[in-house]
Amino acid sequence: MSETKKGIIYNLNKKGFGFIEPTKDTNQENIFFHVSGLIDVKFDKLEPGMRVCYVEKEGKKGLIAADIVIDYFEYADKELTMKINKDKPKHKKC
Repeated sequence: MSETKKGIIYNLNKKGFGFIEPTKDTNQENIFFHVSGLIDVKFDKLEPGMRVCYVEKEGKKGLIAADIVIDYFEYADKELTMKINKDKPKHKKC
């Protein structure tokens, strides 16, 4: 089984493909993905900046991202933090 990697949607094309920027702790280049590699999300719901998890697979022209899912844990954590902090002042001193 391939290792699951994390990245950020970097670029999207209306034709159904895009690129993922791997997390900063790796020295990898942006990786291509096709709409057929998405799981439980429609292509038109993706936006640049979304955090995703994926595995690398061999494509016709090299490595591609596949089995792509949105990293809901990342977003759930932010929503929880917002709920916990809702009664606190919005502006904090630096």
